[in-house]
Amino acid sequence: MIPKIRKYIHNDRAETNYVSTVVYILVVVVTLAVIMDVLAVVMTKQKLDTAADQVTRQIQLAGKVDDDTEDLLNFLSIDLGKATAMTYHVDTTYITKEGCPTAIQLGTPFYLTITADVQLGGFWEITGLPMTLKSTAAGVSERYWK
Repeated sequence: MIPKIRKYIHNDRAETNYVSTVVYILVVVVTLAVIMDVLAVVMTKQKLDTAADQVTRQIQLAGKVDDDTEDLLNFLSIDLGKATAMTYHVDTTYITKEGCPTAIQLGTPFYLTITADVQLGGFWEITGLPMTLKSTAAGVSERYWK
């Protein structure tokens, strides 16, 4: 029985034998899986950039960072797919007005940074390569605080 199996494995009558065909198919399948996973990370980065732009616009119009900013970011994070542990930071000069400690005066620039963790790879139960995506956006407050 074993000599017959060896005979079929080492059969070189055609251009390729059974083992090399299986290896070629396996390589193609794994390559396609990696390409699909990389594309998913690229799409997540694009969605993160769009979310940063939308949150920046909300801060521009409101002239402050508050619970509405957090709610908008939480709503946008639902559609981010592979992203987890999303955080944001707004770098600007705040003023305290009308009970709002995070008000941004008219014409004051601010910089929003959103970071999210993703896994590149990770097939079945195998964990992939952890990556941190970072998206930044800049804006200017459009609200005048008296």
